[in-house]
Amino acid sequence: MAIKIQKGQNTQLDAGLTQIEVGLGWNPRVGAGEAFDLDASCFMLAANGRIRSDSDVIFYNQQESTCGSVKHSGDDRTGSQSDGGDDESIRVNLPTIPSDVVKLVFVATIYDALKRGQNFGMVDDAYMRVVDGVANEELVRFELTEDACLEQSLIFGELYKRNGAWKFRALGQAFDGDLGALARQYGAAVE
Repeated sequence: MAIKIQKGQNTQLDAGLTQIEVGLGWNPRVGAGEAFDLDASCFMLAANGRIRSDSDVIFYNQQESTCGSVKHSGDDRTGSQSDGGDDESIRVNLPTIPSDVVKLVFVATIYDALKRGQNFGMVDDAYMRVVDGVANEELVRFELTEDACLEQSLIFGELYKRNGAWKFRALGQAFDGDLGALARQYGAAVE
């Protein structure tokens, strides 16, 4: 059974995990204008809180890390998974994460949000979840609350290792700007 966590909470993942999938799902509000295209991305951070190179940004245009430990499922532009499943996901092979990567940050951004006048306050039922990639069991779920934000990007959560154990922390931190602006905050030159 999955643990539901709130903003600011963290939970330790099982010690035997080797693969996880971080899934993102959402539904655009009815009558909210143009269709929403939420994008899941991952930043692989070093101890200084910055990416090591632009190849540490995994997103719809760069779907796999150079080391092969992080892979993006591909771009879902509608959020209309009829089976209620994740709209986009990022698979992580934990044992192959480079030793100088201490944290993976998972974000969601709204594509062309500024141009379309969209923000996370207009998105319904947004969530991020961590699934055991081998057993296909949901471990952790973090749901975006209705008091969401008026910004175009959201730092949903982070996976980090402490004392040899992997943990997941729900952040729910709003960011005013698109994926390029958010990536630059972590040291990337991604546009």
